[in-house]
Amino acid sequence: MGEKPFQAAHISQIDGRLVDGGPQARRPVREYFDIGAFGANAFTVAEAGEGLVEAHDELSGGADAHEELYFVSAGHAVFTVNGKEVDAPAGTFVFVSDPGARRSAVSAAPDATVLIVGAPRGRVYRVAAWEYESAAFTRYAQNDYEGALAVFRQGLAAYPGNAGGLYNMACVESLEGDKDAALGHLREALTGDPENVPGWAADDPDLDPIRTADGFPF
Repeated sequence: MGEKPFQAAHISQIDGRLVDGGPQARRPVREYFDIGAFGANAFTVAEAGEGLVEAHDELSGGADAHEELYFVSAGHAVFTVNGKEVDAPAGTFVFVSDPGARRSAVSAAPDATVLIVGAPRGRVYRVAAWEYESAAFTRYAQNDYEGALAVFRQGLAAYPGNAGGLYNMACVESLEGDKDAALGHLREALTGDPENVPGWAADDPDLDPIRTADGFPF
């Protein structure tokens, strides 16, 4: 075939990206290897007691009903799945088969790392909505607003109507000075998620350039 049939990398070769400026670093394993069949990410925190896996389920917020397998490759973690604690020292697998189950994990020792692999049962895998947003935020943090908007558009093509993508696109358009586009996408986001979007927008400085504009929905 001409292509190398395998790739190998140590985890240290996959650059960690801080999540929302916090202590948790995500290593984008799927992106690094260009995996197309399943999602794969590794999360690391330096100190005990820090959040390792955020509380979530795989049905809400643009999730795609993944089954998820967690593997604690270093350190020690404590998972909570639907209110039940699972002690997970290094070498432990935790498989969450129910996409609707609420799950999270905290580190119980320094330098804890968990690898997460996920995909939907019985359907073709597609890149998760939040991965598009994460890639866009990387460009946003570099003030590459056009690059961020391009990635948001890709995400919305895959997940039409995703409120998070629409909202964040509106924020970047606001900073870019594209008032009409920002207001339109903000209203679409509000229609898609009227419960959460007002809270996101309440004190978001990215929206300050359009906050006094006619048609601002809050």
